[in-house]
Amino acid sequence: MQGSSQAYEPKHRADESVSIEFKRFILEETKAIAQTPEADLYRVQLLSQMLERFDQYMANGADAGSACKYIKMEFSDIAERLRRDVVEAEKPMQERASAWPLLSEDEAALYIRQSCAAARKRALGISLCSACVMPLMLITGMNTLASGYVGDVGNLLGLCGMFGMIAMGVYAIVTVKNVENEKMIRKRRFELAAHLKKKLTDLIKAAEEKARIKRGKSIALLVASVVPIFLGAVVDELWVNWTNDAFAMMGTGVMFAMIGAGVHGLVSATAEKNAVAALLKE
Repeated sequence: MQGSSQAYEPKHRADESVSIEFKRFILEETKAIAQTPEADLYRVQLLSQMLERFDQYMANGADAGSACKYIKMEFSDIAERLRRDVVEAEKPMQERASAWPLLSEDEAALYIRQSCAAARKRALGISLCSACVMPLMLITGMNTLASGYVGDVGNLLGLCGMFGMIAMGVYAIVTVKNVENEKMIRKRRFELAAHLKKKLTDLIKAAEEKARIKRGKSIALLVASVVPIFLGAVVDELWVNWTNDAFAMMGTGVMFAMIGAGVHGLVSATAEKNAVAALLKE
């Protein structure tokens, strides 16, 4: 893209730093495509278009930072445009193969493994937050059963457990690792060999079956989560003068534990299926 600054009149409101930022963005987004004269000319045209859009944003009162951010979002598909309008258009119809690199079997396996790990960790965080009331209800119930022997200490410990679970859940969600090559795969900047595509097609069928079973178990857990409360209430009714609703409270704690487990299963059930589907998406 040398000399691209001569491709447009310096009437633009953009200073040199903005122009350099757009150039870097274009080169980064299209680095997988060879730098042929035709492709470089197209890159220069894209730069000119981005600078014109910058002028429009600035004329409408936007600040430079916001304008650059929105323009990059508008031009996030420039690699696909370049591939479609230049690389593929230059080839004879019978020779129009992909300009994207082939994805290896190890890269595909790594993407699936990391995607599943990220989904499971995210599901763990959500389930911990969903079940956070569990320690409070269990400890309160046990304290009640002991006729308040430990007083407010037990209830305070239950509150500590509740906020501890929330903290651990938030930590798990926030620290989910980025999946390697996720952007490339989500934007379909790769090609699959025929043998790998067949393996993934077989794998997604098995993943769909596993997801169906796991989703069914999770829904069953959620539906049955109220059972411990009723069982605890039955025990309290049998020994009403002794338990003081302690078992109903502990049943509520078990209910939240079942809700957490059910939520974890639902959130993580389709992780493998979604990862494989992203690789097979045309």
